[in-house]
Amino acid sequence: MPLAESGIDKQLPPTASEQTIQALESLRKETQLHTRQTAETGIIGLALTGATEFLHGSAKAGQKTKQLADELAGEIKAGNDQRATELALQASKVILADKNALNIAGQIDMYGSALVKSVGLFMPGKAGYLLAAGTAALDAYKPGQSKSTIENATDIGLDVAKAVGLKASFDFAASRKWGIATTGVGLGITSRISEAALTRTNYLDGKGNYSASAGAEKTFAAATNVSALTSDVASFMIARGALGKLNKTTGGAISENRMLATTLTGGIFGASKGSVDEILRQGQESVFQPGEFAKHVFASTTSNMVGAAIAGKIGRISDKTAEKIEPVRSTEGADRTSLLSGARNNFAGSTAREYQMVGQNLPVAEIMARSKEAFAVTRVREVKASGELGPEQQMLIQHNSKANPISDKSKVAAACDLIASCNPALLPGVLQAKHILASAQESLWLTQTGSRLRFASSIEKLGNQVSPVALGDKSVSSILRDPDARHLLRHKDTHDLGLYADVLKGFKIPGRKIIDGGADSVVIELSNNQILKITPNTWNPQWGSRTFADVEGKLHRFDARIIGKPTLTDGPYGKANFFIQERVITPVSETSMMLFAHRLDRDRKYSFTDRDTSQLGYTDLGGGKKGLVLIDYDAVEESALVLKNMRARRNQS
Repeated sequence: MPLAESGIDKQLPPTASEQTIQALESLRKETQLHTRQTAETGIIGLALTGATEFLHGSAKAGQKTKQLADELAGEIKAGNDQRATELALQASKVILADKNALNIAGQIDMYGSALVKSVGLFMPGKAGYLLAAGTAALDAYKPGQSKSTIENATDIGLDVAKAVGLKASFDFAASRKWGIATTGVGLGITSRISEAALTRTNYLDGKGNYSASAGAEKTFAAATNVSALTSDVASFMIARGALGKLNKTTGGAISENRMLATTLTGGIFGASKGSVDEILRQGQESVFQPGEFAKHVFASTTSNMVGAAIAGKIGRISDKTAEKIEPVRSTEGADRTSLLSGARNNFAGSTAREYQMVGQNLPVAEIMARSKEAFAVTRVREVKASGELGPEQQMLIQHNSKANPISDKSKVAAACDLIASCNPALLPGVLQAKHILASAQESLWLTQTGSRLRFASSIEKLGNQVSPVALGDKSVSSILRDPDARHLLRHKDTHDLGLYADVLKGFKIPGRKIIDGGADSVVIELSNNQILKITPNTWNPQWGSRTFADVEGKLHRFDARIIGKPTLTDGPYGKANFFIQERVITPVSETSMMLFAHRLDRDRKYSFTDRDTSQLGYTDLGGGKKGLVLIDYDAVEESALVLKNMRARRNQS
C-alpha cells in the first residue's frame, strides 16, 4: 500500500521557547479577561469608564495587550526566535499595566454606578421612582453580553423591580419613622434579599429549568446568612451609637437638618451594603483581607452619601418627607461585633483546603475515581494555616452534576457538616453554605496522601507520587487554559496550550484531566473514559490503520485505533490536529517493546525509530487476550522514509 504524502520529511515550523509560549498564553488570557470585564459592564459603567479613559487608560491598555499578543504569535509562527524573545520580555509589563487599568476602571464602574443609582433612591416623589427605574435599566443592559432578547428583557425588568422596590422600602421606612440608622441598615438588608429574590438565574434548578423552590431556597439563604446578619447588627449598633453621640453633641442639629439626615442615611446604607458584600465575597473566596474590606466599605459609603446629597439638592426634599426621619436618640456602649466573623483563614496564596481524616482512613480518591455515582462520608478535622487542626466534622464527598445532582432531600447531605463536590452552584441553597469551596466553578480537584485530603479549585502539581482526581467534568478548553496545566507536561516548550484551547472550545465531550504531554502530543482523559490527543505535527492519513505482515504473510494492525475521524486544523497561529484514540493499558515491558520492534524489522516496511516503552500500550482483544499497539504514531516511520532522512543528514554533514 503506497504511503500518502505525509509531510514528515518537510521542514516543520521552529519550536518556540517555553518563555515565549508562556508569554503568549498570558497575553491571550489577559485579553480574554479584558473582553469579559467589558462585556459585563452596563451602559452606565461604559459611559463612566469612557469619560474617565484619560485616568485609567483601560481601552488603550487592552488594545496594546492584544496587539502584542498578535505580533508575538506571528513571530513565533514565522520562527523569528530573537524577535519573539524580545516581545515576550515586554509581556509581563503590558499585562500588569492592563490589570491595573482594568482594576481602576472596575472600581469606577462599581462605585460610579452605585452613586448614579442612589440619586433616584433618595430623591422624593415620582421623579425618584422614574430615575431609580431608568438608571437600573441602563445598568442592567450590557451590550457586550450575548443573551437572547427574552433574557435581556427579563434581567432588565428584574433589576428595575429591585430598584423600585428598594425605593418603596425607603419611603415606607420614612413613613414609619424608623430613624436614620434603622432606615440605612434596613435598606441594606432589603437590597441583599431582593438581589437573591429578583435574579433570574437563581430560579434555575440543576437541569437549567425554572424552579420556584430553588429561588425561594436561595432567597431564604441570603436572608438568614449568619455572617451577613452579624454585619447588619454591627452596622446598626455602630451607626446608632455614633449618630446618637453626634446628635447629642450638636444639640439635635442632625434631626433639624433635612439634607444632612438624608445624606447620612445614604452613607449608612452604603456602609451596611458594602460590608456585607465584602464579607460574603471574602467568605466565598476563603480569604482574609482587612485592607480590602475597609477600602470597599469606605468607597461604598462615600458613593451612596454623595448620591443621597445630590438627590437632596436637585429634588428639593419637602418638609413632609424630611419630618418622617425620626431624631436620633443617643445609644451608649454600642456592641462592636466583629465585622469579619464570616471570613475564613486559608493557606497563603492558595484557595486549597486540607482536611485530616479521623478514625478510619478511606481510599477516598480511589472511590471517587472509580465511578461518577460514588460518594464517601468521613469524619475530618480541617488543617488551618497555622498547622492546627479544627474541630471534628462530618464531610460528604460526592460528584454533583445536572445528571446526578445532590438533592436537598438527601438525608446524607443534610446530616453532614461539610460538602466537597463539583459544581457548588448547582447545590440547593440550604446545602451551598456547607460547601468547602463555594467559589469553585465546575470541578474540584481532590488529592489524597494517606489520611490527608486536599481540595483545590484548579489542578495542582504536588509530586509524582500523587495524582489529582476531578470531582466533576470540565470542558477540554478550560482544562487546557488552567494556569497549572503546563506543569503536567513532560515537554513543556512544545505545545501552544492557548492555541489548543481556542481550537477545541466547541469540543462537546467534557474532560477529566491531562494525562501526559510528550514531544508529539498532549493526552487528555475524557469523561467517557476515551483518550483525546492533540498534536501540532503534520498529519499522516495512514495513522491508526497501519499494518505489518507476520511470517505467514498475515496482516496485523499495529497502530492504536482512531475512533471516528480526526479533526485537522491549520490556523494562522499553527497546527492543532486532534483525534480520539482507543484506550490502552500502560506501561508495557521492555521485552514487549523489543518484540514489537523485531516484528516491524522483520517485515521491513516500517521501522520503530523512537524506541521507548511509553510509545506503546496493550489493547483488549477479548477472551483474555491482549494486543500490543503503537499509541505515538510518529515513533514509527516507513523504512524508505527512514533511509531518505539518513541520506539527507549525511549530505548535510
